Amino acid sequence: MSPSPVPTVLSRRAFLASAAAAAACSFCPARCFALPPGAPSELLPQVKPRLRLVYCHPNPSLQGWPYQGFDYEARKKQLTASLERACPNVEFLPATVENMEQARQLLGASETVDGYIVYFLGIPSAYLCRVSFS
Repeated sequence: MSPSPVPTVLSRRAFLASAAAAAACSFCPARCFALPPGAPSELLPQVKPRLRLVYCHPNPSLQGWPYQGFDYEARKKQLTASLERACPNVEFLPATVENMEQARQLLGASETVDGYIVYFLGIPSAYLCRVSFS
């Protein structure tokens, strides 16, 4: 009897890698499912999806994770640039939420977006579940 091609034990690292790859392909299908050479370009969507990229973190002056005084701005710039390079066919609209009032304002904004990506940069940010579960 040959061994099963399905792994019987899936490590947390393997699961997260698979989930990240699936998420990336859902936002950037043109990169994951490239058309063969000579295929008609009209098969690709002509309109860029607009995604609100919500960075959630506490005020840097507060004690928390990763540490007090962490440079969230530099990390946000790095992450945004990486996403824009990886997904050139997506328009990212970055926003920062540090408290519940900012979360309410963001969700109440009249700007039309196709979806949200919520990225927790630091904790404590339990009050930001309003954004991620809306």
